[in-house]
Amino acid sequence: MKQQDGSRSYRFAGNTPVTVVEVAGPESLVGLLLPQPAGAQTTRGVPCTADLLVAADRLMSWVAARQAELVAALHGEVQGHAVRVASGPGARSGVGSGLGLTLSAEELAPLLNLSGRAAHRLLGQSLALVEDLPKTLQCLGMGVLSVRQALVIVDEALTVPADVVPGYEGDVLKSGAQLTSPRLKATCRRVRERLHPESIELVKFSV
Repeated sequence: MKQQDGSRSYRFAGNTPVTVVEVAGPESLVGLLLPQPAGAQTTRGVPCTADLLVAADRLMSWVAARQAELVAALHGEVQGHAVRVASGPGARSGVGSGLGLTLSAEELAPLLNLSGRAAHRLLGQSLALVEDLPKTLQCLGMGVLSVRQALVIVDEALTVPADVVPGYEGDVLKSGAQLTSPRLKATCRRVRERLHPESIELVKFSV
C-alpha cells in the first residue's frame, strides 16, 4: 500500500493506525507467517495477505540487523585471535586493520557461501551499521526501515567524514522510513552535500 508520492503508508507512519504486524516482535512475526494447517478455522483479527507480506518484510529487516551484529561480533573474535597470535613468541609484526578485515572476510565467506568480494561488502556494511550508524541499525531491527533502505543509508554514509556521520544519520532518519529507495538515495545525497560541501567539489573535479 503506497501513497501517491511513492512513500510507504505503513511502518509506523503517523497518518495510519498501528497494526498488529507493526508492533509484533520477531517471535510473533514468525508465528504470524507460519502456514496455517489445512482445514484450520480462521479467527477474527487474522492479518490479511497484504499484512503478512509486510510482516515478512519486517522479519527480514530484523534478521538483517541481527546478522550485522553477528558479523561484527565475528570480526571482533577474528581480530582478537589474530592479535594474540601476532603478539605471541616469535611474532614479528602486529595486525593492521586491512589485514584484519581480510582475515574476517576469509572466515565469513565459507560460512555463508559467499565470494570474497561479497564477504568484504557484507563485512563493511555490517561494521558501518554497528559502529557508525547505531540508530539506523536500531530502526532496521525494529522493522521501521527495510533492508533496502538501510543499505542506501549505509552506502551514502561511506563518503561522509566520521565527525559528520551522526548529523547525517539523524537528518536522514527524520523521513527516511517513508521514502522509496530512489527518493531516499536523493535525500541522503542532499543531506551529505549540505553537511559535507567538499563532496560536491570532488564530484565536479572528477567530471
